[in-house]
Parts: sequence; structure tokens; C-alpha cells
Amino acid sequence: MRKALVVMLLIASLAACVSTQSSAEDIQNHAATAAWTSVYLTMNAFPTATPPPPTITQTATATIIWPTYSPIPTTPTTATSPYEAEHEAIKKVVQTYFDKIYYIHHTYEVKDFGDVISTAPDGRSFLKTELRKQALNVVWERTNLLRYSSYSYSLDFSEIVVFDAGQMARANLSEGNHIVYDISIPYKIGSQSSGIKHIIILRYEQGTWKIIYDVHDDHSHRSLYDPTPLPKDVLDGLDKSLLDLGQGKEGPALPKDLTYFIPSDPEQLNKWKDYENALAEKLMSEYTRYTVFCEWELTEKTLQKINVWASCMTTVTSPDIGNYYFPVVSLPAVINLTPSGEIQSIETPEYGETYLSDIWRLFPNGVWKTAPNVLAMERHLNWRRVHFNEPPLVVLNATAILTPSPTVTPTP
Repeated sequence: MRKALVVMLLIASLAACVSTQSSAEDIQNHAATAAWTSVYLTMNAFPTATPPPPTITQTATATIIWPTYSPIPTTPTTATSPYEAEHEAIKKVVQTYFDKIYYIHHTYEVKDFGDVISTAPDGRSFLKTELRKQALNVVWERTNLLRYSSYSYSLDFSEIVVFDAGQMARANLSEGNHIVYDISIPYKIGSQSSGIKHIIILRYEQGTWKIIYDVHDDHSHRSLYDPTPLPKDVLDGLDKSLLDLGQGKEGPALPKDLTYFIPSDPEQLNKWKDYENALAEKLMSEYTRYTVFCEWELTEKTLQKINVWASCMTTVTSPDIGNYYFPVVSLPAVINLTPSGEIQSIETPEYGETYLSDIWRLFPNGVWKTAPNVLAMERHLNWRRVHFNEPPLVVLNATAILTPSPTVTPTP
């Protein structure tokens, strides 16, 4: 009887070992297959390759006392991917991708992501949509003073799976960040986010990993991402949104009820073309001068220094982004004057880690006493793209302020 029980226990133990090995192989096969389906869109992590220990259920009513033995030391088995060496390379590509996204929201320069995106049709489709989505977000941020003036971010990789004989990969991760926006600079406060889920699919192309697309918790554009090339109506919808945000149909924003958009400054009124030329050359020197228009709002003035918030827009569009996005540089600037009042130089904060410290250096008394009306400036820039002879708002408002309104004598 006792021998039979021992034999049965040995058989059960061997069966458990076989079952454990089979389960790990099944899970790896399941992960490789699921990566080609929409399973990953649920953003739920796949089960780990290490199965739980078998549960022993006692069914006998009799109590059996077994002799005790010293257990044989064992090393716990963990699933090791044969592509473990590829994980670091994949992380570096993903890191570069996020570096470029954050820099876009710091500089407002919506440009190609370089060589981190796949050149295959699915990758190009994702890139075209991603650039247009970023452009739409940038327009919104510009007009609401939501530049990432200072930022840091973290990526927590929960799982990386390489499949299809090492040709495809999927990275599950959570994004977190800390951001100081332009609008919050006077208050010296920042905002934090965490737990932003991403599932990034990559393909191994020409000796390196390239991103095909990124599925993530984007509150306004999550539906845009799909493993297949996107339909034309999605891009058309983004273009319509860009057109609505960039419209210049309202014309100039003139003073109303003694609420002045830009303070009167006769010197700027007489020399506004010199100011615009200098700002255009400083902020958008890569474009031909006649394709750039500038607006600026005076924030502070001394004898040889004028502090402004300046926005310059070019009429040159990008084929990758479409015909409804016009690049803009929007920055606080210091216009240094000679003793005779001529423009000597223009200083702006440098992009990068020194941006905030440059702002406090250039504007020791604060960037503004009231937030600049960037929305009005940008709308007028769009108006001037069509009406080339229209002067900037600093001229229109100063003229309206300095020109008295005609009075009408009531008829007795």
C-alpha cells in the first residue's frame, strides 16, 4: 500500500513538471500570436511565463505520517526571452521617440521624428497622422500659453515581447511627467501626470528597430490609432480642426470699451517695420523674409530696453503636415535699443534646460504683469496671411487709441 502511494506521488510530481514546461511554452506561443491581433488594444499585460505552484488538495480521510527529508535545493525557473539582448535597443528607440515628442511641445517645431519610425506603409501612415495630431495640439498650446517651458518624464516598461522570429516587437509601458507651462511661470508651479499607458509596436528593419505605431490613452485622439493604414477622413478631420483654429476671419482685434489690447507706443507706431524685420530675422531666420509676419505685445519699457511677447508666423506649409498648419514661433523677447532708439539686438530664452533660467535672467521683474493675448495675435497673423498689406495689431491699436473718435453733436 505504502509503495503504491509513493509511486503515485512520483508520477504526479513528474506530471506537474511536464505541465509546468508545457504551460510556459503555451504562454510564449500565445503572446506571439496575440501581438498580431487586437488583444493588445485592451492594454492588459499578458500573464507571466512562470505558472503558480500546483495546489495540493487532501482527499483522504486517514492521516498518514510521512518521514521527513531535507529538501534538495532548487533554483526557481524564470522565463528568459531568447531576445533579451534586443530589449535595451527597443527601449532606446522608444526613448528617442518620446524625446522628440516632448521637444515638439517645448519648441513648437513640428518636424519629422527622424529614423525612429518605420518607412513601411503602416509606419508612414502612423507618422503622417501623428505629425498632424501634434500640430493640432501645438496650435492649442500656443494660444493658451501651454508650452512645456520645463519638463521631465519617465517611462516604466512593464513588458517587452519579441516575436515573429525576431522581426516584430511589442512594448507595454506607462508614461509619467512633470511639466512647468508658460502660463504657470509667474507662479513657479508645475503639473504632474502618471500612468499614461502606451502599447508600441516595432519592426526590425535594416539592422535596427523602428516604430510602426503607438496606441495610448490620448484623451482626444485615441481613436486615430490602428494597425492598418488610416482612412482619409481621419486626416480630413484633423485638417478641418487645424483650419478652424487657424482661421483669420475675424480681422483685427481693436480696442473696445477702453480695454486696450496693446498699449500706445508712438515710437513703435513710427518704426513698426523695423521692429517686425528684427523679430522675423531673430525668430524665423530660416524662412524668406517676405513669408514671415510678426505680432508683439509690449509688456515693459525702459529707455534702452523693450520687453515684448512676440509671435511670428510663416506662410510656408509643410507637405508632411498638410496645407492648414503654419509654423509659428512664440516667445518672450527683449529688444535692446541704442541711445538714439535704434534696434541694437534681440534676446530670447534658449530652448532646452536653460529656458526657465534665461527667462528669469532676461525678465527679472517677471515675464508679464498680465498674460499676453497670444490668441488675438495668432488670429491676426492668420488674417495677414491673406491680407498682406495689413499692419500688425501694435499699429492698429495704437492708431485707434491715438486717433480721437469723432463726436456727434446732437440735433436740438
